[in-house]
Amino acid sequence: MNKTYSITLFVILVTIVNITAQSNVEWKKENFPGKEAEFKSAFKTYLEGEKFYYDGPPFYEPALEKYLEANKFNPNNDLLNFHIGHIYFAFHHPKDAEVYYEKAIKLNPKLRELVLFELADAYHQDGEWDNAIAHYQEYKAFIQEGGHKHLNMHTKDIKHELRYADLCIRQCETGKILTHDTIPIIFENISPAINTKYPEYSAVVNHEENILFFVSRRPANVNPRKHHGEAFEYDDVYFSRRTENGWQTGIPIHGEVNSHAHEAPCWVNGDATRLLLYYNKSKKKNLQKQGDIYETYLKEGKWTDPKPMKMLNSSYRETHASISNDGKTIYFTTNNPKYAKHGGMDIVKTTYDEATGKWSKPVDVGSTINTEWDEESPFIKPDDKHFYFSSQGHTSIGGFDFFKCELREDGSFSEPVNLGFPLNTPYDDAFIYVSDDGRRVFFNSTRIGGFGANDIYEGFILSEVDIPVEIIVKDSMTLEVIKNADLKVKESEGRPFFKEIVAANSGTYFVYVGVSKKYAVDVEANGYIPTSKVFNTNFDKMVHLDTLKVTLVVYMQKDEKIEPIAFRGQLFDDITKKPIDGQVTINLGTEKIAELNTVNSLFTADLKTNTQYSITASSNGYVTYQGTFKLYKGDEKKDFYLDKEEISGNMLIKNVYFETAKYNLDDEDIRTLNEVRSYLLSHPTAKIKVEGHTDIVGLHGMNLRLSNNRAKSVCKWFKANGIDEERIQIIKFYGPDRPIADNNTDQGKALNRRTEISITEK
Repeated sequence: MNKTYSITLFVILVTIVNITAQSNVEWKKENFPGKEAEFKSAFKTYLEGEKFYYDGPPFYEPALEKYLEANKFNPNNDLLNFHIGHIYFAFHHPKDAEVYYEKAIKLNPKLRELVLFELADAYHQDGEWDNAIAHYQEYKAFIQEGGHKHLNMHTKDIKHELRYADLCIRQCETGKILTHDTIPIIFENISPAINTKYPEYSAVVNHEENILFFVSRRPANVNPRKHHGEAFEYDDVYFSRRTENGWQTGIPIHGEVNSHAHEAPCWVNGDATRLLLYYNKSKKKNLQKQGDIYETYLKEGKWTDPKPMKMLNSSYRETHASISNDGKTIYFTTNNPKYAKHGGMDIVKTTYDEATGKWSKPVDVGSTINTEWDEESPFIKPDDKHFYFSSQGHTSIGGFDFFKCELREDGSFSEPVNLGFPLNTPYDDAFIYVSDDGRRVFFNSTRIGGFGANDIYEGFILSEVDIPVEIIVKDSMTLEVIKNADLKVKESEGRPFFKEIVAANSGTYFVYVGVSKKYAVDVEANGYIPTSKVFNTNFDKMVHLDTLKVTLVVYMQKDEKIEPIAFRGQLFDDITKKPIDGQVTINLGTEKIAELNTVNSLFTADLKTNTQYSITASSNGYVTYQGTFKLYKGDEKKDFYLDKEEISGNMLIKNVYFETAKYNLDDEDIRTLNEVRSYLLSHPTAKIKVEGHTDIVGLHGMNLRLSNNRAKSVCKWFKANGIDEERIQIIKFYGPDRPIADNNTDQGKALNRRTEISITEK
């Protein structure tokens, strides 16, 4: 979590004198009778640690080593525990910071006012939401009661300090909600060949995802430079190649990129021959005016001397940039008040005008993206539609969080959606890079369990991963391939869903399913006993997701006892539920089995069990129904419900309903969609509008995404079942904003979890 302090803790502590508490053990030899030699050695080590500590953050590492050694002899000294806690906090180890801070306060309660915010921040990063909120509120009360004077805080900074504390409290409240619902993602620390105990971050990759550029702050870097007040130094650009054995050891980039300045990669083109870089060559003392965007090119195996991108840079701070696939739009971050209108770092853009050969003046991308807090690391995917960024605002759960939205055709952005836990944490989660297909993600985080203070992670967004399944159906006796089988795939432990299954001439069937789940495939074929087979898409290692494939062979036995039964049914008006007269045609494949005129809305036919039939049901003034069915013993009756054909304006045709947080289609949904499909097939000029909705359960941003997915699942089904995309005229999603029933009841929520299908043109 970023915070600019108006004071430096170790300067304040120099002024602290005569701090005592009953259990505090000062560094005096009389406090250690009989241990004079041990005291002398431990006290010397303590003083050595003090020297390193007061030399500033670049020397915290040797200071901590000395302090921990001295602490073994005297674990009950207030300032020693305080200093150890502060170093652990600087190194992003909140759990350790909490332990030593709490002990320091217990030894000397007067230290509490100096540690309140950092202790709250440590609990925040550790996910102890309520504890963090309590400490933030205590910190606010302390400041409001004049505590800013004890911290040497300027009066004009009080308002910002209180607003920042309120932001942190909101982040904790959001964290309590978001961390209960994890998103489907798997990730791992990218490699010890890349990450060290020092910070590594800002990873960018080429289109093939086998070349990675990143920043490292390790002492082995070239051109050591004077420290800039942080706990880590030496910022240089590194790169690594992915081989069959994994990522190679990261090495400094070749050429003239690394210098005495701070540099970091922002963006790389598809073939890894052009890099955008953040450079801080500024000699300005004002941190808010340091940093620009540069570009460099790969020539003859080396990177050229980076040149500033004048269309982006100003006398203020520019930190990150991303270029659209056509190269005509650059999104970047700046705090230049001429363009950044919302506060802190904002995301703006500039576009290239081919007519003039010039770049436009930067413009703000708008309040949908930018908040009063910092936004960072914009990234536009090569599809020029999906846009990612990091923000301290919106629904962040701590520090920077990753967000995703869509760039609409009119240039506006959809509402940003928090990418969720565990991708986002209470730590700073920034600099995200997503693969072209949306499956793989590279990001850096200061989360617990890494090699160092900031590590690079690689993962898969599982909702974007489709696993190919190849299914071969054979006769169990002859081993001949059965080409006209009917296959349905469903989750073994969940609501059924159906995928388009394509049969090749060879009789091999293909379907794509989600990862890390258990499925069952139900297979039916004329003249055979229905059968099922269970399979899963589990994997042992993340790397296997690139090559994971399932191949199934399903053997079917012939059914020698297929006997005809008397099949009967009725036609009903779908609204009034009253019987109606009509015509029914039943086919077996291309062969017409029965063509019936219903009498008093009844029809009968002799049909065989375990056999797949198609049926067409029609009546004057009603939409024709077309579908398939199969008879089983004890299931000799089936009724069909027809919709009125008359349409007035945008008459609602059907609603498709969903379970909580789901957007896959079940049997009843398919029946509803088939009825609409039948109408569209019999009315070739008709077009439809599809609108997705949710109940009020969950965060608004997540519900918007869910309603979008619900609308898309319906549209995808229509496209897969012979309805041209041009006939789906409008697709909208509203989240919970347009309920049709009371969201305070379970029944009402069930009605609101829907996708509406309306006729827009006859």
